[in-house]
Amino acid sequence: MRSCIKCGERFATRTGDPDWVECARCREPKEEGAGGMMEILTPKQVAEQLAVSVAVLATWRKRGVGPKYLRFNGGGLGRGVVRYTQGALTSWLVSCLVETQQGGV
Repeated sequence: MRSCIKCGERFATRTGDPDWVECARCREPKEEGAGGMMEILTPKQVAEQLAVSVAVLATWRKRGVGPKYLRFNGGGLGRGVVRYTQGALTSWLVSCLVETQQGGV
């Protein structure tokens, strides 16, 4: 049995199952928030959730690491507006999980 990292629900795993960390309900693709809209986050909101600075997020983007993000055209100036989706952030966080031995000290 494992506990879902999103909702805490306990779920059973079988031999050969992927190393899921979410229950079946939370694994279902959900990019939409209230009203059917995708939940869009600013770099400041993401930085707060991750307890890092906005500058760290910018560095990650330049290095090609960190959560996937959206970049909207900046009028051809090469910058643009950066945003993240909650779904992409959650997926990235799950990919960062490190499995430890149960009962290990």
